[in-house]
Amino acid sequence: MALKNDGSAGLKDPLGLDRQSTALLQGELAWDEAVLKQGRLRVRTVVTLRWVLVAGEAALLTLAATTLDFAAPYALCFALVGLAAWANLLVGIATPGQRLLSPTEAAVQLGFDVVQVSALVFLTGGMTPVEKAAVHRLGLPGISFEPEQKRVYPLEATASHLIGFADTGGKGLAGAELALNDDIKALAGGKGEVALSIDLRVQAALEDEVRKAALTYGPKGAVGIVANVHTGEILGLASYPDFDPNDPGAASAEQRLNRAASTVYEMGSTFKAFTVAIGLDTGVATMASTFDAREPYKLGYRTIHDYHASRKILSLVEVFQHSSNIGTAKLAVGVGPQRLSHYFEALGLTEKAPIELAESASPLTPKVWNEDAVASTSFGHGMNVTPLALTRAMLPLLNGGKLLPLTIRKLEPGQAPAGRRVLSETTSAQMLQIMRANVTGGSGGKADVPGLSVGGKTGTGEKYDPAIRGYNGKRQVSSFAAVFPTDGPLE
Repeated sequence: MALKNDGSAGLKDPLGLDRQSTALLQGELAWDEAVLKQGRLRVRTVVTLRWVLVAGEAALLTLAATTLDFAAPYALCFALVGLAAWANLLVGIATPGQRLLSPTEAAVQLGFDVVQVSALVFLTGGMTPVEKAAVHRLGLPGISFEPEQKRVYPLEATASHLIGFADTGGKGLAGAELALNDDIKALAGGKGEVALSIDLRVQAALEDEVRKAALTYGPKGAVGIVANVHTGEILGLASYPDFDPNDPGAASAEQRLNRAASTVYEMGSTFKAFTVAIGLDTGVATMASTFDAREPYKLGYRTIHDYHASRKILSLVEVFQHSSNIGTAKLAVGVGPQRLSHYFEALGLTEKAPIELAESASPLTPKVWNEDAVASTSFGHGMNVTPLALTRAMLPLLNGGKLLPLTIRKLEPGQAPAGRRVLSETTSAQMLQIMRANVTGGSGGKADVPGLSVGGKTGTGEKYDPAIRGYNGKRQVSSFAAVFPTDGPLE
């Protein structure tokens, strides 16, 4: 690491004079006795200096310099200022045997107009131990270090949207830092810790998969969430692109945006899982029910088509496996607007996901629940929710029928919330079978990992395009809601 002075190496003054007569180290004055015995003191340098760390090198920026003569043997206490103006000069002088003049008094005696005088010039904050050691090794005169409390994120971008960040004073501004700010401060100073629910092993694997998918397909953004269906704990949350919470100011708004919590989407055919579960729970359908999907389904002014048209009579499981819009819409019409909207509300899809994160956003829901709204929402159109809300609504389908709040806090064993029953255990068990069948013989085949008994539902939602005042088939939101294992006891 090299030291620079206006482009020249070394510690020499721009006036070519050394600095042996004066020195300030952490507020202690030292003087050169030989100089003080002279009848006159030529103050070698009154210079505006600022040490800065630039690209890993300590750079000495010289903003102003002069040489002063005094009729009395004054000693320069220190001459270090932050601005290149006499009005802000920081200087203290004293005669031998007399008290040290204050910087303000000294500046006035020297004939300077005093506008602002400070005892310290703050150069920079938030230095890491490595940066501090590098500057310390330079032996810069007049430079001292003061300890300060600051949030440091050693894992950098890992779980950045869930953890969030704090300001220089330690106040949380986003993520868990904001959500749990009071608890974090109450337990500061070694009194305790605030444990988060995330599992770093899960988080690392999730971020790796989300990043690989984003780099492969080049979407505007990507999200991944892993939750415990029995407790509501978030084990992993990834939003792409991410950012380094150590320097959030360097990140763009797109990078800081938590797409899992604060952005709503039409989630497409993943909503068919809710429609099928509601059909089973209301008794409108059974595992043996069939639906005629041989022809497009006309409902009011619209005609509903299947993108994966099989043009045959489908069983309930086949409706799910083929992601049939026709079969799902017919099932939803059988359920009816009142019951369907009631179940959507019971599953939490009409409210923002209850979680500690302040970023959790409210959904966009139909203003009127008519047959058109029923048909659209049954396969994931006409209703925009956050990925967190979708995650929460999936829990009852997979955990025995109970709706739970999501949490980023680590829960102790046996501490799971009681939850609220919204589906029967039988419905939940049937949904696990159906989701597994979709992986082994339907649209979710790529998720069939040996030994994990994965179940899931794919979804592709077209995005509304204001330019054409309709859905644009070339602008889509692709999703996959999955669960494992699908076998074993519900609890």
